[in-house]
Amino acid sequence: MKFIKIISAYNAAKHLLTMKLEKYFSYGVYKVVKRFQSDYEFYAQRERELVCKYGQCDENGNPIINDENKFTFKDAEAAKRYALEHAELDNMEIELDGYVRPRVPWPDNVELQYILALEDFIEFVAPEE
Repeated sequence: MKFIKIISAYNAAKHLLTMKLEKYFSYGVYKVVKRFQSDYEFYAQRERELVCKYGQCDENGNPIINDENKFTFKDAEAAKRYALEHAELDNMEIELDGYVRPRVPWPDNVELQYILALEDFIEFVAPEE
């Protein structure tokens, strides 16, 4: 599984945990967060390393953030190298090590964008018609 898909699912699940969810769907979301927390932490650490490597930093080593809430690259070449290395990180294949997708009923109150982010990690069971 590509790392970026795991990160997208994790971010969607973390957001959903702040909402009132149906019991069984909530369980599936919890399972995603619990399983991929360490993967997310690794990804975030690697991303910070790339920012420090290619971004401009203040005297304390913190990235300089511009008015658009983005960090500033050291130069144009650094921006290109950052983009290449970040794409490699995003496209890294991660083994799911026996992860079994929880089966949950299709939720009534969840936006489709979250369903799409989670569909490889939660098996959604459509309601009987």
